[in-house]
Amino acid sequence: MSDDLNLVNQASVTAETVTTVSNSTGGTAAESIESIRFSAPRYFATQQRAISNDDYSSLVLTNFGGEISDVVVYGGQELEPKQYGRVVVCLKPSAGTIAPDYIKNKITNFLLPYIAIPNRIIITDPEYLYGSINSKVQYDSILGEKNVSELTSAIYDTIANYSKNNLEKFGKDLRYSRLVSAIDNTDSNIVSNDTELRLIKKIAPLPNTVSSYDIETNNKIYVELNSDKIGIDYDTRYLYSSLISSKFTYNYLGTSYPLSYFEDDNKGNIYVYYVTNDTAVKLTVDPVGSINYETGNIVLSNLRIVSYDTNVSLYLKPYNKDILANKNKIVLIDPSDININITEVLT
Repeated sequence: MSDDLNLVNQASVTAETVTTVSNSTGGTAAESIESIRFSAPRYFATQQRAISNDDYSSLVLTNFGGEISDVVVYGGQELEPKQYGRVVVCLKPSAGTIAPDYIKNKITNFLLPYIAIPNRIIITDPEYLYGSINSKVQYDSILGEKNVSELTSAIYDTIANYSKNNLEKFGKDLRYSRLVSAIDNTDSNIVSNDTELRLIKKIAPLPNTVSSYDIETNNKIYVELNSDKIGIDYDTRYLYSSLISSKFTYNYLGTSYPLSYFEDDNKGNIYVYYVTNDTAVKLTVDPVGSINYETGNIVLSNLRIVSYDTNVSLYLKPYNKDILANKNKIVLIDPSDININITEVLT
């Protein structure tokens, strides 16, 4: 199609067809009214300077909202070792779990003109805590139309939506009572659910390399009193351990032991066990770590892990069944950590 532009400059214009080769990426959805009501006053309050924690948060979210979905800011005195006079800016990216370095550098350079003291900013990543969900659900087929498969799928969706809408940001705690209530409300034919919640901390040590960890969960852990663990197989010991891990291959005194795992002794010591002939056997004579049940902090030293699947998961029993997201922690529920078992109520 051509339009005559003779009256203007003796020229013409031709409209060409534009074909989209690939969709745009890296953006974010339109900001909601509630989000604007929350963010706008805080951005105005900054007055184009960064003094308070809210100033830093508002500046980052306003100018990098397409790349950063959440931010928490706190003082360097809360670090170990303490770094007085520093400001820690912890970033949760819009995509993935760790913000790439180029975004961190962009944010650092953007904030520098707003502060009076150079080298004051420390950009860090969130620490993620996961919830392990093992739910036994009873249903009455007379009260609803869904079969077991459909009901299972619906419960998975409920838990995924609960994580998306109530967790996955700084300061969002996983409240056990609200989670089980959401499961009950999934469908009219659900009668009840008996749900076990474990806190998971995932680590990924470099295989065949000596590694150590100092992990802060900031969650009080329930101490099991059954020190004999009442059973010899892994599944039974899982039920009676305050801390137990997923399985891996461990190198002990030059020999590799598949089906190894960490387990506490209910006294704060952590040992390596391994499974042989369906029996759990203590492998290491001395502890490889310790757990502080009051703080949930875990120390693992001089580990010699040979191989594992995606990661090594440390399963912990929260003291009051809730998982708290303190300071730089984010709680979420991964679909791979959900197990649903449905049985019908016989009437």
